[in-house]
Amino acid sequence: MSEKKLKETTGYDIAGLTVDLMSKLRSEVISVEEFKNFLTMKTEDRRNYFGVSNKEHSKIIKLKHQDFLTSELVGEFDLQKHFTGNKEINYHLSSIFEKYVLSGVETVKDLRSMEFSRYRFSGDTYDSEIAEFLNISESSGLLSAQEILWIIVSLTSHQPKCEEGILPNDGYSTIIGYLLCSDSVIRAVRIYWKAGCTGWSCDCGYNNSWFKGDILFSRKHH
Repeated sequence: MSEKKLKETTGYDIAGLTVDLMSKLRSEVISVEEFKNFLTMKTEDRRNYFGVSNKEHSKIIKLKHQDFLTSELVGEFDLQKHFTGNKEINYHLSSIFEKYVLSGVETVKDLRSMEFSRYRFSGDTYDSEIAEFLNISESSGLLSAQEILWIIVSLTSHQPKCEEGILPNDGYSTIIGYLLCSDSVIRAVRIYWKAGCTGWSCDCGYNNSWFKGDILFSRKHH
């Protein structure tokens, strides 16, 4: 990539690169070679290399005193009926959500309550940053489809009409968790209630970018 092209690129076009560091490149405080090296580093190494404080520049902020527990499930629960034939809670399910999260999962049975921490993004954030922050991989940090669906059931049952609660009701997305799908792709599963909508929208995708104000759940293991 040419120096001219690098200088024309905006900070948010490249995952993990802050506007502050891009401005340093443009003003030639750092060289193009340093910039190229920066792109190959892990997030922690990037911050250390340029003397950036984690506390000052972290975009994933833990919300204090906002940990929560999902409901415990004793017995069997019909997930298909809940999401597709519910008269009390209206869901808008994307085709991707139906294909990779709901499809093939008929019921869930005997689940202990799960404890989660809540985080809010203080700036635009990417799945790649979240994966590094939460150590998400094919063998770590994932939830099953049954767990994700039960979390949604547990929370929306207390907020059927977008009342105040754990899920934000101001239009921001909540990342419920990350799922290894049947095509071997890890996808983020999110839920949100848009202004003017009549129900909870459920979707999933990969290589996402997230906005300032969006919420992330992280399961706590004891």
